[in-house]
Amino acid sequence: MPDETHTPQAGAEADTAATPAQAPRETGTSNLLMGAGIGAYGTASFVATGAICPVCIVLTPVLLGAGAYQRLKSRRAKAGGTA
Repeated sequence: MPDETHTPQAGAEADTAATPAQAPRETGTSNLLMGAGIGAYGTASFVATGAICPVCIVLTPVLLGAGAYQRLKSRRAKAGGTA
């Protein structure tokens, strides 16, 4: 016999799912914010200790570039251009 208490939770998951048109822009924004945060952390650690984490050097431009690309692709798709 299924438990009725889990039914609203399944409905809540469906409500929070992003539509395909929103997903690239939201992902692009989060990548830009993560890249900026990691870059700020790397800068602060360099100022404080004189050394920077190699992961920060790699991830900052990767996340910033990926986020910018996804946002640009989303804007082109909204404008009717080819993405």
